[in-house]
Amino acid sequence: MGKLCSVSSKVEEVILALYEYPYSRVELRDKLKLGAQTVKDIVDWLRDNGLIEERLDGRKVRLHLTEKGKKLAELVKQIEELLRS
Repeated sequence: MGKLCSVSSKVEEVILALYEYPYSRVELRDKLKLGAQTVKDIVDWLRDNGLIEERLDGRKVRLHLTEKGKKLAELVKQIEELLRS
């Protein structure tokens, strides 16, 4: 899969994962094989920029893309498709 650039690849992976399912921070860390601090930094940045929101789901806090986040995820998917073609 083509990445936009190496600096943004982890943020890109998180956005695309959350586009598929609202993971918790721990689930996201395990799924993407990222360190806890990396996930924290990315989640904080995404939240601070209005791309995700945290919602309580039972006993877990799940990360949900906002409408703005969903639009960004769709654009990332389109760019990846263009890079593959």
